[in-house]
Amino acid sequence: MLTTLTVIVLGLLAAARLPISLLPEVGIPRVSVQVSYPNAAARTVEDAVVAPLRNTLLQVNGLTDIQSRSRDEAAILYLDFPFSSPAYFFEKKSPLAPTCRLVRVLRARINRNG
Repeated sequence: MLTTLTVIVLGLLAAARLPISLLPEVGIPRVSVQVSYPNAAARTVEDAVVAPLRNTLLQVNGLTDIQSRSRDEAAILYLDFPFSSPAYFFEKKSPLAPTCRLVRVLRARINRNG
């Protein structure tokens, strides 16, 4: 009886000291691309910016899903990757670099066409 009580008390003390988190910090491998196109309707943003970006981004290796939302003057694209994606993938020297160049080209084209 005394042994059982001792084990229970020690178990409760050990459980109180365990670091437990209900919401552990997990890096979600998602990249969001936000674009703005001042004074443009949602359809224009979709056709002139989102569609070319989406077509280019679909070529990125390891992409599991791509979602986009367009609205007047802006859009956002969400790129999802597997949880096994390496951390370097989300740095400046990532496979997303060609897309960054495409964004600069689209920005220049939009600025020229006003």
